[in-house]
Amino acid sequence: MRLRRDVGTWIDSDVSLLGIRLGPILPTIAIDRVRLPAVFPADSGYRQIIATARPRGARLLTADRAILDYAGGGHMAVINASC
Repeated sequence: MRLRRDVGTWIDSDVSLLGIRLGPILPTIAIDRVRLPAVFPADSGYRQIIATARPRGARLLTADRAILDYAGGGHMAVINASC
């Protein structure tokens, strides 16, 4: 996806209008993303999402096969959106 505006402007306006809350990237999450259990693809975005969700016990809604396979190993909770 390509934004048509500066990312800072987008975050300040649209994200807040949609009611999205942005949380900080905590040092523990930054560390956990490189220490995820089991083998997981090197995509840093996926790793960040997973490292953020796991300690919160959050279930991710996804149709992404790599994340679904990772969750199938018992490493996190997901809701399969491809059904």
